[in-house]
Amino acid sequence: MGEAFQLTNFIRDTAEDLARDRVYLPAQDRRRFGVTRTDLASTGTAHHVRYWLRSRSSATASCTRTR
Repeated sequence: MGEAFQLTNFIRDTAEDLARDRVYLPAQDRRRFGVTRTDLASTGTAHHVRYWLRSRSSATASCTRTR
């Protein structure tokens, strides 16, 4: 469950972290979905970024339900 909360915080704090030149979202997952730092910093959200975030949100939700 700790991993789910950590990932939730990473997603929630993305804009603030980018402003500090940091990205805590898992690089392996970002690469798999083709999500770059530039994508994360964009004011508009591309389809592949939304898809990736939905998949991570679903994974996080399943972690909290199964424990």
